[in-house]
Amino acid sequence: MSEQPEGTVEQRAGKRRFIACTQSTGRVGKSTVAEGLISWLRYAGIEFAAIDADSQHQTLWHRHPAEVGIFDATKTLDDFASMIQTLPASPVILVDFPAQATDFLLSAAKHFRLLEFFEQSNVRPTLLVFAADDPTAKESASNTVRFFGDSADYLLIENPARFKSAEFSRTALGNWLKERNTPTLRIPTVTAVTMNAWEALEDKIKRYLSLDEVCRQKEIHELSRYELEFLRNRFLVQFEDFARHLLPDTSLIRNRVSRWKETAQQKVDRFNDPLLATI
Repeated sequence: MSEQPEGTVEQRAGKRRFIACTQSTGRVGKSTVAEGLISWLRYAGIEFAAIDADSQHQTLWHRHPAEVGIFDATKTLDDFASMIQTLPASPVILVDFPAQATDFLLSAAKHFRLLEFFEQSNVRPTLLVFAADDPTAKESASNTVRFFGDSADYLLIENPARFKSAEFSRTALGNWLKERNTPTLRIPTVTAVTMNAWEALEDKIKRYLSLDEVCRQKEIHELSRYELEFLRNRFLVQFEDFARHLLPDTSLIRNRVSRWKETAQQKVDRFNDPLLATI
């Protein structure tokens, strides 16, 4: 990791953003975050291209067949080179890599001098780092940041339903990201009841449903729809808040999220609570 002066690290966005996660850990929420990001990009009216490079699951492609392409870029160096050489001209490029691919991806990036290529091509990478306490997740995140250093921007992900993040935050890597004011996206917890209902509906209609679609399905119980809508809305708000790390230019946002102004609740103890007074 390269040396950097203390304080805020200035963004050096190119004309395109390349967003991906290279951590070698499965079931931490990579596809869920990618799903939320697509939902925000579509809502904000931002042109984007998405690639599903996870040949085993293809979750992103199944749910967005019209917007996501399939490209297995992690089997050979030829496959990786073909993907990089044919990157779309869209301002935002999202790639969903499979788990257990960190070693190959970093080896390929070194082989093809990817950092130099990105800089010359005005592509600024943004890497998603899951703050998981799993040893493999921490090691692969460390290897990723050691390679990219300040040639990339980062977005830290907390997923309390899947892992604890306190141990990660106490590492030197966690401190390095903190020194660079890396924003943290928190995935809201969604109950198993709701996730099972989403999957059951897909099985029933024989079709995958995106997060945007499932929020509109009347066949799912209203409470589950509220929960999924809350998940989607939290993604929209947080991604808009972190737009500087996700877009080459925040002026690309055509539609901004409507926000409720919450009034602060006044603390009232039981001795001064008028509703508890004897009448």
